[in-house]
Amino acid sequence: MTALIVGSTRLADELVMAFEYGDPDYVHLAERDADPDALAAAFRTTAVGAVINAAQPFATELTAAVAAACAAAGLPLLRALPPSLARIAGSARWRWIDSLAAAGRAAHDCPGDVLVVLHPPDLVLPGWDREPARRVYGLGGALSTIDERHTQLLIAADSGDDDTGYYLKAAEARGLDVVIVRRPHAAGSVSDASAAFAWLNNVHTINSVGKAEQ
Repeated sequence: MTALIVGSTRLADELVMAFEYGDPDYVHLAERDADPDALAAAFRTTAVGAVINAAQPFATELTAAVAAACAAAGLPLLRALPPSLARIAGSARWRWIDSLAAAGRAAHDCPGDVLVVLHPPDLVLPGWDREPARRVYGLGGALSTIDERHTQLLIAADSGDDDTGYYLKAAEARGLDVVIVRRPHAAGSVSDASAAFAWLNNVHTINSVGKAEQ
């Protein structure tokens, strides 16, 4: 059974690497390439038996397109997301909000310097520049950026990526205010490669039983 992996996150890369060292039957579509035509072509040209959507948490349009394509083709679909940044110490004191519009209002209300570290790049806060040096090279780099910019408020999104995590840890170390945009809800999602493979094995078992009973 061929699995289709959609996404450009670190979790997507981990899944691809796991397939490289294990079951070779997979197809990988990066987020920028996973339009409806590409999905239809993948379904048509390969014997796709299951789909894992490992796109970043805020890829709502892509997620909807993948779900629609799987529903039309009758394929099982799993949502795989990087672990939430809520696991970072201090997250309980952050101001969790539901939209970029609310983040923009918080930024305008702050009397001091604001650092916007939204990820992925297509998350935009109108009227505010995103931190251009996204690759911070660890906690030290995040601390340096925060200190150089005399930051008082950090605005981020619960993307689950490492660099945002470093900024949040640095903000915690400096005692900064943090506003963070919640990720869209994804029922039944998994957050690691082993759970995704367990799901695939279950799908394979169900398919095998179904074929045996025919």
